[in-house]
Amino acid sequence: MRPLPSRGSNIYDAVDVAKRPLVSGTVLVVDPSIGSRSSAPGYAIYRAGELQESGILLIDPDAPKWDRLREVHRQLRNIGKRLDPDVLVYEDVPVSAHGGRSQVSHASLLMAVGAALAAVASPHVVPMPPVSWKRWVRPEYQKGDEADAIEIGWITIEMARNILDGQK
Repeated sequence: MRPLPSRGSNIYDAVDVAKRPLVSGTVLVVDPSIGSRSSAPGYAIYRAGELQESGILLIDPDAPKWDRLREVHRQLRNIGKRLDPDVLVYEDVPVSAHGGRSQVSHASLLMAVGAALAAVASPHVVPMPPVSWKRWVRPEYQKGDEADAIEIGWITIEMARNILDGQK
């Protein structure tokens, strides 16, 4: 495992606050998207640090953007009600567009983050920036919407375990 982010950094602090429920509770992980032909919202559910379920939200890519956002919200709200998660972890998309994304697609991604945050009530929220989780990916990781959610969850839980173990 790579070293933890620095104490006092936003990601270290977010994981530190939620470390016990991350390791022993129910965690819902969301890789946000509003649903398009190239990307769908991925999710993963962990209980006591073990992957229990994962998938993608089925969103009609031809529906108007607002309908897709409502559908993301509806499906995540239903998952949240079913699970009553202790922690919501989501990929925290940077504010500035990069990586070749257009401003329109980047704005849609940020709206999907908002839909996820509004849909799931949980005592703890951990925003996981791509720059943080991508440093920790396992060798077997292969990029994909569902795979991203699984990996983000695993990494966040591993960070929490390392904090609990006093490792840095």
